[in-house]
Amino acid sequence: MDTMVEQVVKKKKDKKDLLIKIITISALILIPFTCFMLAPIINFYFIMIGFFLLLGGIYVAWFIFSNLKVEYEYSFVSGSMTISKIMSKRKRKNIICFETSKIEELIEYDNRDFDTRLYSHIYSACGVDSTDYKTYAAVITTEKHGRSVLLFTPNEKLLQAMKPHLPRQIVVNLFYKR
Repeated sequence: MDTMVEQVVKKKKDKKDLLIKIITISALILIPFTCFMLAPIINFYFIMIGFFLLLGGIYVAWFIFSNLKVEYEYSFVSGSMTISKIMSKRKRKNIICFETSKIEELIEYDNRDFDTRLYSHIYSACGVDSTDYKTYAAVITTEKHGRSVLLFTPNEKLLQAMKPHLPRQIVVNLFYKR
């Protein structure tokens, strides 16, 4: 019998998202304002150009802000795990797909004890900070990037579904040595 578990988590808001919002709003205000100020000096058509830039800037700002709404979907189907990135509920991109039996190591992620220099690629699919979910690091080998790390925040239901398909030593370390 096949086991199927899905989980959707929202992406953590970070400093990069805040910086993008600040730059977008600053450009939305400064560019049309500059055109309005230059209109009496150069040509009065700059007022029309500034107005159209303001309208276009509002659309661009809406598009950028909506693309900052990111969710990650973890799909587990009888031993196979697929992680997808969903941007503003209109575009989906598969990040990684792998067999859970190929996981070399699965540990609770602690930023202080984790050395990222040992891995060729880091897939980050972490969800919102919460006391309900812990962030885990899974070491896997992919054809594209070699030995890589996947950072994700599964719930207990997803971990229990993965348990029969994980290597025995990982199950002992993760579930029985808490």
